[in-house]
Amino acid sequence: YAAANGILFLDVNDPAPQPEPEPTPIPIVRSIVGDTNGDDTITSVDALTVLRMSVNLEPYTDDDLPFIDVDNDSYVMSSDALEREGERLAALLEAARARSRTAGVPVSWRAVGAGFVFDGVPPGGAPLPQHWLDARVRALGNETLLLGPDPIIAAQAVVLELAADAGALRRIRIATDGLHPFAAQGVEVAP
Repeated sequence: YAAANGILFLDVNDPAPQPEPEPTPIPIVRSIVGDTNGDDTITSVDALTVLRMSVNLEPYTDDDLPFIDVDNDSYVMSSDALEREGERLAALLEAARARSRTAGVPVSWRAVGAGFVFDGVPPGGAPLPQHWLDARVRALGNETLLLGPDPIIAAQAVVLELAADAGALRRIRIATDGLHPFAAQGVEVAP
């Protein structure tokens, strides 16, 4: 600014320097149990993070617990990773079942090697995953699950197993009675 003959002139092109605002941290917003990094997707990164937390290789806080402790037992263990796998598989089986009914074609699921496949899925829509989030998970047996196209299917189940926590085998059963959706049914320690 400048002053002359009692008149104050302000130069609007030369504003007084303003302090830089402090950057506001963006909090991780998590809405899905099992989503450890807040990207609204459960991936192998989340499974690995929980496994690392279960053996104290990665720290977590009490604020993290509701999102990583899948079975709500106040501990982060490999059973949480296995339960996450079970819930994911149940959701995938139901997605394939819905596609089968919509298209009127038979769709089946079977375990193969280190993963699984859906046979007969009609084209269109997002492809269904064919791998476990944790490479140590395997399906027991070689059962093929028939997912449709009929609205009522036979009672079916698959058991997943994860070797973790000093060699302990943990298992979870994913099953349907044929009328209700597939659901994960509790983690057990195998004998």
